Amino acid sequence: MHGDGDNGFIPTAIGFARQKGAAAYVGDGANRWPAVHRDDAARLFRLALESAPAGSVLHAVGDEGVPIRKVAEIFAAHLNVPRSPSPPSRPKNMSASSAASGDTTVPPRRRSRASCSAGGRPARG
Repeated sequence: MHGDGDNGFIPTAIGFARQKGAAAYVGDGANRWPAVHRDDAARLFRLALESAPAGSVLHAVGDEGVPIRKVAEIFAAHLNVPRSPSPPSRPKNMSASSAASGDTTVPPRRRSRASCSAGGRPARG
C-alpha cells in the first residue's frame, strides 16, 4: 500500500539505493510488486462493507504488479545511480538442494482466509 507520507517499501528501497549507490534487484528482476494506493484500498473496503453479503470472501486484483527490475530502473534514473542485479539468497527454511534445483518455493506457514478468492479457493500469488 502506498500514498502521501508513505514510509513503506518505496521510501525504504530509495533509501537503500541512496545508501548503497545502486538500485538493486534480485535475480533477473522479474518478480513483481503488487501495490495499491491507500485511497483505492479504502474505497474498495467501503464498497465491500456496504455491498457484500455477510460472510463473503473477497479478493481484489487490479493488475499483475510491476516487475521489480522496472522499479529499480526508475530509482536508478532519478537518483543517478546504476541499477544492479543481486544474486538471490536462500531463505533459512529452504534446503540447499531446493535452491540448487531452482525450486525457490518456501512452504507457507499457514493460509489465512484473507488470502482466498471467491469460493474459498486459494488466491494465486
